Amino acid sequence: MRWRRSALPRLCRAVAPCPRGITLVEVLVALVVSALSLMAGLKLFQVTADSLAAAEQRSLALACADNEILRVRLDANLQQMGARTTDCMQSNQTFNVRVSVQPTPHLNFRRLDVRVEGVRPEWRSGLLAERVVFLPVGFQ
Repeated sequence: MRWRRSALPRLCRAVAPCPRGITLVEVLVALVVSALSLMAGLKLFQVTADSLAAAEQRSLALACADNEILRVRLDANLQQMGARTTDCMQSNQTFNVRVSVQPTPHLNFRRLDVRVEGVRPEWRSGLLAERVVFLPVGFQ
């Protein structure tokens, strides 16, 4: 059967009224989809901010470890066997630095272990950085 152009609007009105506009269900579905996408975006922003903060903490902790290694290399008194703990201040944040000087099988070298831990309880892991260096001893 062939429809005429003018018969379509009459058929639509005869069976059911022609839909016009947006229904309430469509609006609610659109709101739910929008809310979910906004929540996902906020979660992504939070994870990114936390990751940047953790990277900054690790970077500052590595700077503390490097500073302590240089301090031990420059001061012969600090190259004696044993362990000690100091505090390091970087960017208005305090870190605990544990330094351990140990002997090696070769008498002209010593092992220097530097471990940097965070002081704040909100940091996830206590250990932020660790460096192991072998110091030459007795060379002039």
